Amino acid sequence: MLSQFFVKCEALERWGGRAFWLLQDELLEYIEESTNFSREKFHGAEGPGTFIVYTMEDAGEEYRLKHLETITGPTRPNPEDSSQAFMTDMVGAGYVPSLDALEEMLLIRPRAKAATNFRDFVW
Repeated sequence: MLSQFFVKCEALERWGGRAFWLLQDELLEYIEESTNFSREKFHGAEGPGTFIVYTMEDAGEEYRLKHLETITGPTRPNPEDSSQAFMTDMVGAGYVPSLDALEEMLLIRPRAKAATNFRDFVW
């Protein structure tokens, strides 16, 4: 879904249009925590990608949407400026831990033997 949004951004820009993605602030925060994307890099940026960010406010019997910010930026790297951020940063991993760190986090107790298939895997 996300990759198709960026494709549509570029196609619509070529045709003189623009694509918008409306998203909740909670989703944007999750994207920033789990990928290399940072909204701060796009303040004042130009490009075909546009995110319109809303938050939900409790209004008693209902929730209301409140506009927080609009983020605009390029979807691909600029070959002339390698320091420029681009929106597809959000489709890559922001951090990949070492395999040792992953095993340390996942394993409750050490395995008695190396697992050769799923049935031999001991937690």
